[in-house]
Amino acid sequence: MFRVALCLPSAGQRRAIQTLCEEYFAHRSEQLEIHSLAEKRLDALLKSDLVFLSVQGARPNGLDTAQALRNAGGTGAIVFLASGPEYAMDAFAVSATQYFIPPIAEMRLFAMLDRLMLTRRGPAFAVPTREGLVRVAHRDVEYVECTDHILHFHLQDGSLVRSTTLRVPFKEALADLMAYGQFYQPHRSYVVNLDAVQCLTDNEFVMQSGAKVPVPRGRVAEAREVFRSVLALESV
Repeated sequence: MFRVALCLPSAGQRRAIQTLCEEYFAHRSEQLEIHSLAEKRLDALLKSDLVFLSVQGARPNGLDTAQALRNAGGTGAIVFLASGPEYAMDAFAVSATQYFIPPIAEMRLFAMLDRLMLTRRGPAFAVPTREGLVRVAHRDVEYVECTDHILHFHLQDGSLVRSTTLRVPFKEALADLMAYGQFYQPHRSYVVNLDAVQCLTDNEFVMQSGAKVPVPRGRVAEAREVFRSVLALESV
């Protein structure tokens, strides 16, 4: 879920940006939650991944809100809308992601969102498929299954990416993924994202989607220890 807060005095600007954001996310796996705020509510802004603020008019304005947001520990991206360039240097002081002088061109807004989504989704790798190379972010993977020398990437949004026929061993093909601690291979044909595990029974991982990944009897003790370590880290 990607959360956007439109904290702008102009209802017209809020509607225009909301329409563009909805268009951008309509064709992407990430869900959008967008709030249009006529008033600056710090509690709502702290929960947002992206905040639009205005620096038009007398102080206090969006710059002061941005500073309060940073002082309160807010780490979301901040985008300013301004009538001119005079506040641009002040925007850098609060680590703004973008400084727009309206009207905002669709191409520029979408390019900024592309950069944010790449950063948000973290490391990724290219999966060769019949349709070409498909970018798969590590964090989007729920589990991977290998059948008939084909990798089946089950993603957390319910979609599936199938690779072309493997020409290297399963473990070698997923070496980049396995370099990250949240991935574990409980079975010769499966790799799971431990962050997407709901529970571990005596013979299988139950994923958050309800899917079940088998764990051989000889690997249950190890799998239990690995899963415990992940839960311990989450509780810190």
